[in-house]
Amino acid sequence: MSDGLLGRVAVPALLVVSAADQVTPPGVDAERPWALLRGRPTWRLDLEGAGHQAISDIALYAELAHRVPALPALVRDYLVQAAAGSEAAAGRSWRQLQQVQVSATWAFLQVALGLDVDAGEAEALRLESLPGVELRRR
Repeated sequence: MSDGLLGRVAVPALLVVSAADQVTPPGVDAERPWALLRGRPTWRLDLEGAGHQAISDIALYAELAHRVPALPALVRDYLVQAAAGSEAAAGRSWRQLQQVQVSATWAFLQVALGLDVDAGEAEALRLESLPGVELRRR
């Protein structure tokens, strides 16, 4: 997105940033949107050690690939490669990493939609205390 377009986004936004993402590196693809988005609230969840596929099911597919009869080695190798950096980050398994992201999304929606702001804020505070997790809010 262009700077002009990002600067016109005036609705709540949640950015999830995988710190070890080599496909969309944070320095290139997270800093600029974070600086330009104007909506409130805007949250940014940075996940230490997480790769590009940290929120996808690709780590599950890689984990289960050996159970699929006659799965071509090319496919199995692709899944393992795509999951690299998402299978574990900052001492968390990929499942635990996804849970952090789901919890952050839940908390953000509680606050942004005014559903249960106190519960959302409490969860945000809990997330902020986790090692390997940085939650910025404005």
